[in-house]
Amino acid sequence: MGKDKSKAKSKDKSKSKSKSKSKSKSKAKDKGRDKASLSAHSEDAGDGTDVAAMEMSAGGSSGDGAQKSVSGKGKGKGKGKGKGKDKSKDKAKSKDKGKGKDKAKSKDKAKSKDKAKSKDKAKSKDKAKSKDKGPVAGAEDELRERMHDPLALRPDESKKSKKVVKPMTVLPSWVTHAEILRNDFSALASLDDVPLSDEIKRGLVDSGVSSLFPVQSKVVPHILRSAAAVFPPSADEERPDSRRDIAVCAPTGSGKTLAYVIPLVEALRTRVVPKLRAVIMVPTRDLVLQAESVVRAVAKHTDLLVCTLHGYSSFAKERAALADAETGEATVDILIATPGRLVDHVKQRDDIISFEHLKYLVIDETDKLLAISYQQWLPHLFQTIEGRALGSAGSGARSPVQKLLFSATLGFDPQQLGMAKLVRPIYFSVSREAKFTLPSSLSDFYIVVPEEEKPLALLHAIRREKEAENSARSILVFTSSREHAHNLTRLLQLIDGEMRVAEFSAALSRSERLQAIQTFKDRKVDVLVCSDALTRGIDIETIDLVINYDAPAHLKTYVHRAGRTARAGHTGRVVTILLKKQARFFKHMMLTAAPPRKPTEDDFMSFRKTIKSNRSQYKVALDKLSNVLAREESGEITTTTPVDVLEFDTPNVSKEVVNLFSASSAKKKSERESASGMTTATRH
Repeated sequence: MGKDKSKAKSKDKSKSKSKSKSKSKSKAKDKGRDKASLSAHSEDAGDGTDVAAMEMSAGGSSGDGAQKSVSGKGKGKGKGKGKGKDKSKDKAKSKDKGKGKDKAKSKDKAKSKDKAKSKDKAKSKDKAKSKDKGPVAGAEDELRERMHDPLALRPDESKKSKKVVKPMTVLPSWVTHAEILRNDFSALASLDDVPLSDEIKRGLVDSGVSSLFPVQSKVVPHILRSAAAVFPPSADEERPDSRRDIAVCAPTGSGKTLAYVIPLVEALRTRVVPKLRAVIMVPTRDLVLQAESVVRAVAKHTDLLVCTLHGYSSFAKERAALADAETGEATVDILIATPGRLVDHVKQRDDIISFEHLKYLVIDETDKLLAISYQQWLPHLFQTIEGRALGSAGSGARSPVQKLLFSATLGFDPQQLGMAKLVRPIYFSVSREAKFTLPSSLSDFYIVVPEEEKPLALLHAIRREKEAENSARSILVFTSSREHAHNLTRLLQLIDGEMRVAEFSAALSRSERLQAIQTFKDRKVDVLVCSDALTRGIDIETIDLVINYDAPAHLKTYVHRAGRTARAGHTGRVVTILLKKQARFFKHMMLTAAPPRKPTEDDFMSFRKTIKSNRSQYKVALDKLSNVLAREESGEITTTTPVDVLEFDTPNVSKEVVNLFSASSAKKKSERESASGMTTATRH
């Protein structure tokens, strides 16, 4: 029995031990689940909660060890429950901390997003402001951003600076060290003061030239010294005896054409075999003919051969004049051409035009020929000249061509001047400060009228000059378009049948333009109404008065228009008809000339008196003008049909006739022509 009892006790003990072990195993499993849940929560919470989860897991492991060391009595169970409660509290706290940190991070992210948005808005505002300020400011802001300039990230700084930074034009040193020309015609140099041959002197005297103007007496010796130089143009400053390129900026009518023609003919007169040695470039066909007449007059007593390329003759006829048909030898020493026509011949690549012996390239009216519309010819021509002029010297040698630039309004655009590829140039100018110079013998006037009274103001200016004691023998009227030129010509012819009026514009044929110029030179025409086609180079002696019917938009245009009078030291007057809104700009523009000009305002009261007497006559002429323009458009009469042979009914005044001379009339007429299928090109 005792043995049985002892066995029963041992069985009970073993059962209790097994029960306690199973309980501890189940608790351990629950702890493992809690650890897994804590670790999962810590991964969702972030970096900060990982540390708290590690501390909690460390505490949990110590509690598990205590439970394993205690027997399966009630005390151990009570302690385990208390610690379980503490752990659940810690879990809740850690969850709350994690949630709080998540909220804080989300708030921080929202704030950072708001800041980024505000910066983007500020940048966009700054870019918009920079666009409003102009391309310079916009490019500056963009450059700052690319270079990571801290100022680009401060919108407040950009708001403070409202000034637009204008780019500085850095002039070449040869421009700032100009050779100053005298603008005084009181003391002229004699032909004997310049080393010229008897042949050249005789040619000048035969053409009426007995003395040299200031620009000629200054420039001609420089070009002659260059012609006698031993070396071709070189950038080497240590070779002063090398030829140097020359740029001349002088007022219109100062004698620039003779300034380059005299030394060229003098330098080439001793040649033995005809070869192309000089090319003279001019912008228009009429200027080709004028330059040709000057060259032929100076070279009258020499054997030099002169040829022209202008487009008035056929392409085949021009090519035949450049070389002998049988031998192929050159038959030209000096070639005068427009850029487009010369490039057309050069592109034929048959060596009729050879630049192998070329010494001089003259670019007359340089500012015009270097403008955007002409730039395509320059690189092609320079490449051809520099390639063929090397001859047997090889590609490494410098082209021996000397460049001579002449203009009344020579610009200082570095890009344009760079295209000319000048070598150590010498710059001649009347002034170092301004690039637009007017003759000192010129007087400027202006009159301010309403737009509908501009034709009456023109009539007033013409009649007043004709009635004065020292009446104007020839008057030149400038308009902004050929339509205005034609309408004004017809109107003046209809108002006063005794007034001899002619028209000059691109709407006329070549023969009609030449006839208009010749009749004006011969004093058979009192008033010549023209477009800006007559602003450059055309030399008409003793024009007494120039009237700007349409005000010029730029001082350059004013200089070339006014340069048709006050030429070669003679006196001249310019009257500009202005609208009220144009007066302030015009007076400011004139202050930028050299020297600054202050034009005199015309007597408005005298104009008011004459306008009353002319108004009725003006209305009758408008009625007739409407009839004439309608008959021209229908083809019944031509644009040159004399008005004195026409018969008129009494039509009603058309409303469009009153606006024929407004700024928008040319636009309306072009719209009508395009609608009827008639383009501007068909009228050339």
